[in-house]
Amino acid sequence: MPDLDIDLDSGAKLHVTMCPFIDCKALTDALLKSLKGTPISTDDIFGKDIGVLKDLIIEALTSQEVDRALWKCMARSTYKLQRITPDLFDDLKNGETAREDFYRVCLEVIQVNCKPFFVKTFSWLKAHLQKNTNTPELKSEQTVVQ
Repeated sequence: MPDLDIDLDSGAKLHVTMCPFIDCKALTDALLKSLKGTPISTDDIFGKDIGVLKDLIIEALTSQEVDRALWKCMARSTYKLQRITPDLFDDLKNGETAREDFYRVCLEVIQVNCKPFFVKTFSWLKAHLQKNTNTPELKSEQTVVQ
């Protein structure tokens, strides 16, 4: 996924830059570790069960390891043309708007940096499971992150 430019609902412009592989991998590993043991199904991931999705997001965004890796990735992106650091969210010229956008910014940075690790993997796993179970279609695969 290339860099991403987003006009947030607040009117702020967010530019998310893909980080070097080692930083993307560290963020991805931290996210997976924070979700270890959590049952995840494709229905949950694609928003059919918003309660489970909410719980997954809360679990990930409250992890100290995810927080450290996420800040490293956010530092390569900009919000209103300013480098994203913790100080940005205390800057009076941004008002409360930056804080209101904080979790959206986090999720966009995660998407740009972690999605490439999973796009092909999930489709390959689904095809592999269908082939090995001889079922014509999988309605909802449930996976526990190990």
